[in-house]
Amino acid sequence: MYTTLMRGEDKHARNLRYKLSMQDDGNLVIYQFANQKLTPIWSTGTNNKGGDKAIFQADGNFVLYDFDKRPIWASNTKGRGAYMLLQNDGNLVMYDRQDKYVWSTKPIVRIEAPPATERLIKKGDYIAKGASAVATNKKYWLTMQDDGNLVLYKQGKAIWATGTNGKPVKECIFQDDGNFVLYDVNDNPVWASNTERRGNHMVLQNDGNLVIYDVVRKPIWNTDTWER
Repeated sequence: MYTTLMRGEDKHARNLRYKLSMQDDGNLVIYQFANQKLTPIWSTGTNNKGGDKAIFQADGNFVLYDFDKRPIWASNTKGRGAYMLLQNDGNLVMYDRQDKYVWSTKPIVRIEAPPATERLIKKGDYIAKGASAVATNKKYWLTMQDDGNLVLYKQGKAIWATGTNGKPVKECIFQDDGNFVLYDVNDNPVWASNTERRGNHMVLQNDGNLVIYDVVRKPIWNTDTWER
């Protein structure tokens, strides 16, 4: 995705809690919406330097230009960046063609990956109505049912559920902010794990437990279905 952000224009995160603004003073700023006010959380520091537009270029570099088309700030990612996202946690991240990050406005913490033998659910992954995530041992299924209930099954027997049957749920998603949420057809949340700003990845384990881990692989939420 290549894009240009002109003076006075904004780009919003999917959850609408953050926006990237190319301000009239020439500064590129990320704002957070909280407590009915806007709070700046990052900027290029280019106010009053004649900044005119920010361009994510085809060469993979993200550059601010002044009115004379001179660069005044850059991400220095030429030849590496493929696409860029303003995530639901407020982080502006650039990825390469292998979906590995190459630049961000916040430090990216590398963590030890979960065992390759277990079913990993990453940020941005979702389960649509009628679909399932399956543990690698094939004994456990996490199913987003047509009746709106998210249910964890062990070989056909329900062992955990969100209790949202009868609600017009369309999908569940493990969001970029670390929260696991069920949304209805109007994009309203109807259930959540309440792990925003803490969750890093989720695993449907072969012991039957669905677990959200933080960046140091400490469990912060689970379905308490171990060996049921």
